[in-house]
Amino acid sequence: MFEFKDGLEMVPIQQFTQTSGFGSKTSHSRQTPTFTMEKIVGATPLLYAAADEAYANVSGEYSTKDFTVTVFVAVGGDGYRSFEYKNCLITNYVVVTRSDNEEGYTGKGFAVVDQFTFECRGYEPLNPAMDKLKVVEHANLISSSDLSSTDKWDPEFSTQK
Repeated sequence: MFEFKDGLEMVPIQQFTQTSGFGSKTSHSRQTPTFTMEKIVGATPLLYAAADEAYANVSGEYSTKDFTVTVFVAVGGDGYRSFEYKNCLITNYVVVTRSDNEEGYTGKGFAVVDQFTFECRGYEPLNPAMDKLKVVEHANLISSSDLSSTDKWDPEFSTQK
């Protein structure tokens, strides 16, 4: 998920690679959080605008830089891992044609993909599976102090002598 100043954009990613930044939690670390991703060419206008502005403004000053990226690693809808990158900019963007090496263009066809490289100033690894394990659930039970007093009988209950 990309969070730009102009809005949010969900981007399905086919390939994701962390290239550096692990261990960059301390302020004196020299590693800059960077990652690459590959996706099928598609309707991602905000991401494309950020790439276009990064290319046009090599000075580094443009309106779409400093965005946040959250990468969700999921299998079958179950989220296992995620990474949050802050204050990001696009450092490289290319369009590549992928084909099956055996059948090429005549058999299974080909795919046109976007490849992006990002550099960020913040990185936070997240572990949603562990967060679920840490949730303490409380039973929804009635306490005996919540029960009405049963040591008093209604008038219709009486003993006969």
